[in-house]
Amino acid sequence: MRNFGYKIIYLVQLARYFGFVDAIKIFFGLIMGRRKHHVLISPKKFNNPVSIRKAASDLPIFYQVFCDLQYDISFFLDFTPMSIIDAGANVGYASLYFSNQYPQAKIISIEPESRNFEQLKMNAVAYPNIKPIQGGVWNQSGWAHIKNIQEADASFEIEVDDKEGTNTFKTFSILDIMEIGGFNSIDILKMDIEGAEYFVFSENPESWLQHTKCIVIELHDHLQPGTSKLFFEAMSKFDWKTFVKGENLVCIKA
Repeated sequence: MRNFGYKIIYLVQLARYFGFVDAIKIFFGLIMGRRKHHVLISPKKFNNPVSIRKAASDLPIFYQVFCDLQYDISFFLDFTPMSIIDAGANVGYASLYFSNQYPQAKIISIEPESRNFEQLKMNAVAYPNIKPIQGGVWNQSGWAHIKNIQEADASFEIEVDDKEGTNTFKTFSILDIMEIGGFNSIDILKMDIEGAEYFVFSENPESWLQHTKCIVIELHDHLQPGTSKLFFEAMSKFDWKTFVKGENLVCIKA
């Protein structure tokens, strides 16, 4: 009975974002497709069919983004975002949400894990304003690999390497990503990078924080102890208004 109640809540939440007709289609597509590895949905909100891998962590992330609306931050902003970095993009749901909310924005979406990255590319194929990049976000450019490949698809940590190898990918600093996007400033930096934020904030974060208007971040002290301390020390050098939204902190430059 409780599971049925949760399903009804999800249906109502889906309708809030997608509209009733498309919410029904998505809801029954997920229910009827429970034996399938992939479910494709095609609501009017999306420019192309979007994949949800039932055996992976896609579904709870989909619910976080489109039911819980964890990236619905427009109410807090007094500007229209034009430059967005999605660090830890997973399969691209947050990027799709931002693109639909801010269609004029350019979005750089970075994801290290190969299977997630392939899903990201497919999910954003008809979004010319989303640029997917396979790689990790770090405090400098270099090479890294997945540290815990057996973990869930949304819980991958990265570990740096001395050189390129068979299972490595590039790492990028925030300044690197700004250069790739042609950004003079970052209107929204969404960061969910499973502990790597410790290293991002450990080396001269002021170099890009001074150009950043809004940060939406999930901190992972359980993976990298001391992350919150580093984060708040760096952020204290600027004036921010800070809110809690779901699992994230939303920090907007005052």
